Amino acid sequence: MRIQFLVLSLAVFGLFIPAFAQTTPQTQTYSEVVDEAKICKKLIQDDTTLTDAEKTVAKRLCANQAASKMVGDVEIKNKRLHELRVKNLVQCETWHDNYKVTTEETFKILKPRQLADDCITLYNDSIWSYKGKDRSQKLLERADELMIFQIVKIKAKFVEASLPPLKQVEKGIPKTHVDCKGDLVLIYKVLTKKPSCVKSDTANLLIERGWGSLRYGN
Repeated sequence: MRIQFLVLSLAVFGLFIPAFAQTTPQTQTYSEVVDEAKICKKLIQDDTTLTDAEKTVAKRLCANQAASKMVGDVEIKNKRLHELRVKNLVQCETWHDNYKVTTEETFKILKPRQLADDCITLYNDSIWSYKGKDRSQKLLERADELMIFQIVKIKAKFVEASLPPLKQVEKGIPKTHVDCKGDLVLIYKVLTKKPSCVKSDTANLLIERGWGSLRYGN
């Protein structure tokens, strides 16, 4: 299991991974997905060779990498929608420890605002304390009742997941929710707020030079 986590961390850092490791399908339970995302982030945080910018960029990919492996054991009518909703839910799970030690306003500053608001809504609902094996299903059902994670329904209407950021915006996706394919990172030009999808090392360089930001509006 440790090797699996190390392979994940190498993928996040943009290092070489054999083709078979990238294409081999994996099915995991929701709890395993959440644990993998948390361990991925801890490995990155503990790596003293990385700058703060590099850690931030790399950790953004952990939930994406882990959630993409969750296929589920039930029939899914819209797999794209399911994947997007699970990814958001995994982000909320991995962010909860940060939420517990800070204020809501600070949490919203540190995390993407819209998703942070959605996560806070779940955190403050009694469903969050539910620990059953069907936790993900219960949380997603409650998310529907609370009318959160709604933006993923817009994304799921089109299958061109590799559309350039501005094309996604034209289709109705807010700039703060643009999807980047593979291990590309969503970044915004500081002066124009224009979204771009770039490689992690490019994102680090742009942030360090003051050209780009991971948060829209910063």
